[in-house]
Amino acid sequence: MRNLFSTRIALRLDESDQVDMVLGDGARDRGALADQISPDLWTGAGVGYVRLEASPDPVRVRAAYVSDADIIAMADAVGYMPGGGL
Repeated sequence: MRNLFSTRIALRLDESDQVDMVLGDGARDRGALADQISPDLWTGAGVGYVRLEASPDPVRVRAAYVSDADIIAMADAVGYMPGGGL
């Protein structure tokens, strides 16, 4: 089933073998150290590795965390547009 997905994403994993299961054979040897991502929320949250179909090399990525309070503040600052959208 894992070959059905052209883009693969690995967040923090428990075992080094899981990296190759998620991202494909040899991904860990090519630098995807998803089993070494810190469990600490300040350093490890949002960190992952992505492998696209066009390239066997994984890329380390980091997604920003936006809290509910931040989203509410942004919506309040922008206001609502006609039609009910933000």
